[in-house]
Amino acid sequence: MTRDDVRKAVIDVLSEIQTLSGRQVPMFSDELCPADDIAGFDSLNAEEATVALVEKLGFELKDNPFASDDRNLRVGEIVDRICASALAQKGK
Repeated sequence: MTRDDVRKAVIDVLSEIQTLSGRQVPMFSDELCPADDIAGFDSLNAEEATVALVEKLGFELKDNPFASDDRNLRVGEIVDRICASALAQKGK
């Protein structure tokens, strides 16, 4: 799975959550921060998105991909975090 595949999965999942919630789907870029920039996106949506990504990508995500210890992450950072998690699991 490439970085582009992971990025597409992240955007697809976030778009689906917004659509199913009846909220506007934003224009996505690597700089967009879901928790800060997407209307109505909250910690429950982040959990829903994490579960959907696990199902879509086919591997576990040990950490919340949407936030670090001290801040919310941008789409590009989320994708990088998921890719690093995939590589770490592949190496085991």
